[in-house]
Amino acid sequence: MKILTLALILFLFCGCAAKKLIVKNADSLLQYQIEKYIPLNSTQKKILSMDVDRFFNENKSRVQELLPLIDSITLEATGNIQGQFDEMTKFVKLISMDLSKVLTKQLATLSVEQQKDFFKRIDKEKTHLAKKNKKKQGHEFEKRFEVFFGKMNISQKKLYADYQSYFNQRFKERMKRREILHLEMRTIYVQTQDNEKTRQDKINDILTNYIQRPYENEKSIEIINKLIPTLGKEQRIHFKKMVQDLKELLGYFVENKY
Repeated sequence: MKILTLALILFLFCGCAAKKLIVKNADSLLQYQIEKYIPLNSTQKKILSMDVDRFFNENKSRVQELLPLIDSITLEATGNIQGQFDEMTKFVKLISMDLSKVLTKQLATLSVEQQKDFFKRIDKEKTHLAKKNKKKQGHEFEKRFEVFFGKMNISQKKLYADYQSYFNQRFKERMKRREILHLEMRTIYVQTQDNEKTRQDKINDILTNYIQRPYENEKSIEIINKLIPTLGKEQRIHFKKMVQDLKELLGYFVENKY
């Protein structure tokens, strides 16, 4: 999702040619993000490059199925938010499952030294996230809000403040889930008697469980329903442009050959 958010931000400030260039290089952007966390040798990188291209090409039909849902997004139809939320969650899980297969394949081939480097990078990221205080978390929320709606007004800042404890709790739960996932990964790697196929199956199982966990969306929908009436004219215009940019991005993606 970080990559999608970055792409949307770039789309808001880029011309047509630049937008096409971003989508054309989406495979390189994704591979770069993966290699930030998973240390790979030259052979592994070549395999990853082919797998990432295959991942993008094989998910084009799924992205096409998403376009009607994006067309139906409106700031007035609050009654349909649950259905839209469920459909989007389903899409994200399916894409995540396909991507996890790409990751699992690489994670299963890591040498002992690569494993050490992998967990070193994971621990560094964990420390960085743990240092985020409430003020920084609020700032992250505001930045993401502004991608979709523009600058927050007083009513929206108050709404966020009212749900501050909820956001903080979600952050803690997310950190806890990651910690459990990392511990399970460490457990797999210490089982040195496993061959690559067995290790791959075990990694696939824990990533599948992580992705398929139930989503608690009741509170999120409650917040959205309270947020919509606070949106001003300029924010609604900003949101419509963002939706159009997203459709344009996905359209370019479907047309592009990886």
